[in-house]
Amino acid sequence: MTRTKAKAKQSNPVVEEAETITTEDSLAFSETVLETGEEAQISTEANTKVSSEVQEQKETVKRKSKPKNDIENVLLVQQSILATALEGIKRAVSAKTVNPVLANVMLVITTDQIKVLGSNLGLTIEATIKLKDKTTINTKTALSGEFIEVVKRCKGLLKITIKRNMLQIEDTNNSKFEFSCIDPSDFPEFSQLESMKPSLTLDTKTFIEMINLCKLSMAGKENYILEGIEVLVSNNVLKCQATNGHKVTQVSTKLQEVSQEERFVLRNGIVSNIDLLKNSCIVQLACEETHVMVLVQLNELTVVKILETVMSTQFPDIQFAVDNKCKKLPIIATMNTEDALNKLKQLDGVRQDKELYARLNFSKVGITATATEEMVSGQVDLAGECNSEFTILFNIAYLSRLIQSIQAEKVRLEMSSPTNITRLTPVDTCDSAEQTWELKHYLMPVQHKN
Repeated sequence: MTRTKAKAKQSNPVVEEAETITTEDSLAFSETVLETGEEAQISTEANTKVSSEVQEQKETVKRKSKPKNDIENVLLVQQSILATALEGIKRAVSAKTVNPVLANVMLVITTDQIKVLGSNLGLTIEATIKLKDKTTINTKTALSGEFIEVVKRCKGLLKITIKRNMLQIEDTNNSKFEFSCIDPSDFPEFSQLESMKPSLTLDTKTFIEMINLCKLSMAGKENYILEGIEVLVSNNVLKCQATNGHKVTQVSTKLQEVSQEERFVLRNGIVSNIDLLKNSCIVQLACEETHVMVLVQLNELTVVKILETVMSTQFPDIQFAVDNKCKKLPIIATMNTEDALNKLKQLDGVRQDKELYARLNFSKVGITATATEEMVSGQVDLAGECNSEFTILFNIAYLSRLIQSIQAEKVRLEMSSPTNITRLTPVDTCDSAEQTWELKHYLMPVQHKN
């Protein structure tokens, strides 16, 4: 049987050829399948790569087309530095205003500084803080004026986050405050803050002392023409002067550096905020027809600008009026400053809710002051002397305030008649007072019908 099968196998070449063809086709098919699988894998990887690139491009386009207000900006700043800069801006922000946007403050953050600005149109105060570390932030927004008060009450390092129409403050105590922002384009522009250049530089301490003395004679809001202090520079002398029509104050000092002639009129907006300058060493002034600006450097990082809009009205020539009235003042009296002040305050006790007038009687023997009301009268003796017998009537409140401002042991009164102006000057300066200026007060007497 075995021999038969072998013979049969040998005698079937067709079968052998068929088997051979089948084996070769199987191998070829297998190779084709393998090649197809590799191509499919390569194609899948390529598609995945293309999809990834497309997605990345979409995200890039999305980021570029993302609104600026939707970008989150984060800034770190010390509370003490920011609070110092913002101290006075609140004074220029009014909750009750015709234009509601002025109840807000403008906040501008750039790569190297922060600017905060508040204004009521008449008075504008801007604080600029230089950043020690540069940022990539460049944003501008307006938010509620309470931002200043919140910063004042925060502690330590502040994290300020600006995103969309929201600003958030977070301090080291994890206290968080959020403010809604408004469109900054609604806030008015003040180009004068950049265009005006200072033309006069003064020592801050001396300047503040001179302004505070002149405030004694400055008129109130009822008289806008006289509501201000005139600052003059001439022949290397700085003079500040003010009047309300009843009294005049003139303060002058020599300047260490030669300066050109200058003239400024500081209105109530700057004068009432003069204390904002106290932490600076020097003060700079700039002026144009309808604006006056005061610039101070509070520290190496912070600059504050106070801009006031003024009416172009002519301030009166005070010096001409004084010279015309004080050509001759032959009657001279001297009084002890402290004694006169105490006695006049004592005499003021008879006041009955209205102005009180004191009649000063001068003689070579001494000086007395009397005041009379409907149901009460008083008389005090003032330590002093006079070269002539003379009687004059003064508003006791005006006289007391002027004497109080004189930092000297004695005060000199120079007079000519009961109806003419009286000049008050210090006789000798107190040793303890570091006085660098010259002071003159002028007071008009009262002409009473009785």
